[in-house]
Amino acid sequence: MPNATTLADVDLQESYNNSIGKFFDTGGGKVITSFMGIAAVVLLFLLLAALVMKAMGRQNKLVQQFAPGAGRIVAILLAIFLLAGPSVTFPALLSVSSKLINGLGTTTTDILGS
Repeated sequence: MPNATTLADVDLQESYNNSIGKFFDTGGGKVITSFMGIAAVVLLFLLLAALVMKAMGRQNKLVQQFAPGAGRIVAILLAIFLLAGPSVTFPALLSVSSKLINGLGTTTTDILGS
């Protein structure tokens, strides 16, 4: 009898919710998540406003603080990504990763004929 290799289904989002997500489901965690989400949205709007002002050719304090160069823009986008992480970004990335891993596992199983 040939050895059959089975790949286990991966559910990274459920693992995240069972480990770290429990903290964000508490009262304090929800408050922290809300403040982080608000900060991410405010940063996004300020960055967009600064980019619009820079595209219009204006040099004001908003442009100087939020969009002086590509490095600062990337840093602000990274901060937005991390601030929105617990409520939006991390669960979405984990869900997509789980689907990708499960899809590759199914394809590998089909190719190997198991």
